Amino acid sequence: MSKPVVLFVPTKILLETPQSEWLETLGEKFVILTSAGGRDALGKHLPNMVDRMEFFDNFNDNPAVELRALDVATDLETDLVIALAEVDLLRAARVRDRLNFSTTKHEQNTQYFRDKFLMKQRLAEHGIKIHPMRTFQSALELKDFVDTHGYPVVAKPRDGRGSGGVCVLRDHADFLGYISTMDATTFQNLMVEKFVEAPMLHVNGLYVDGEAVFITPVRANIGCLAFLDGESLGVAMLDRDSELRKEAVQLTKRILEEALPSPRNFLFYLELFVVDGELVVCEIASRLGGNGVNQEVIEAFGINPRLEFIKAERGFSALRGVTLEPKALVGYIAVPPREGVLIDFPDSPQHDFIRSYNITGQRGKKYEKMKLTNGEVVCAVVEGATEAHVASRLNEFDAWVATNFVWQQ
Repeated sequence: MSKPVVLFVPTKILLETPQSEWLETLGEKFVILTSAGGRDALGKHLPNMVDRMEFFDNFNDNPAVELRALDVATDLETDLVIALAEVDLLRAARVRDRLNFSTTKHEQNTQYFRDKFLMKQRLAEHGIKIHPMRTFQSALELKDFVDTHGYPVVAKPRDGRGSGGVCVLRDHADFLGYISTMDATTFQNLMVEKFVEAPMLHVNGLYVDGEAVFITPVRANIGCLAFLDGESLGVAMLDRDSELRKEAVQLTKRILEEALPSPRNFLFYLELFVVDGELVVCEIASRLGGNGVNQEVIEAFGINPRLEFIKAERGFSALRGVTLEPKALVGYIAVPPREGVLIDFPDSPQHDFIRSYNITGQRGKKYEKMKLTNGEVVCAVVEGATEAHVASRLNEFDAWVATNFVWQQ
């Protein structure tokens, strides 16, 4: 009999999957910890599960959540505490270590997927290419890096998420503007890297029992910072016979199987720059990418990766020893909000190449510029014959949204 599950999960992820599939995946005994802001929506979408949910105000930053998780898991006599979002990875790991009386190293190992400096330091030690970087605790240490490497540079929190707190400094004016936002002369938890404008690949995948079930590289049309600035983020799967795809898969396996302390079962999301034909690591996380990635994988591979990860953790995976290849070439596009009120939008798309159309925007709601890269108002998965074909259809859909979603300033 499988252990009960304690699941940290944001509302948005819960709403992406039907109730019947959640119930089949989680089994008879489970408790879900999530945000109080999603109570009404979850009550409608998952009516037979809501009595096994615990809701928290300020869920992402509430330190009481992990205390409650420890109590719940202890009462259920389980150490199967699972996180699906970046913000929850470390607190779930801390709970698991305590349930195992500190005989495990979940928190220590998870740090390599949350602390970007430790992560890249480890990768560099294994000969994997990264951009020059350092931590900094003062304006002078940041200046030292700029003096050595020149502009542009990118300053960021070591454990940031959703591109929050990331700032590109292109000249001395940007430098002065950045340090003017600090509220102390000694800085905490910050790092700086050489910034290079280059195309980016996103790589998502699932490992079960230490073996890759799927690894899928896609090419992004823009970077995450441009997405925050209001441009639509589109990604298209690389052509199956592409040399770049083969190189990305090989590098991914090297990172996960040789360099980092990867769990036996895990999801991952890797960002790679393509600099003069060479792959350079941006960062990696031990969770699936956001926006339309989960649905993209469903359409391409025929599995729900988040649910399959939970099944693997419960010991019921049908994918042990299985390697999946895509059944379709797809991509997704996530369209950010404009600044203003979303008045109206079509409830269904007009294009026959759209495999999935998910609206998260709300009529009558006033929107501001996104602060994190998970605030899109609509996301669609499209199919095509080649990467270029998919990319063209993503652009076509983006233009359709721009015309048919009605905004008021």
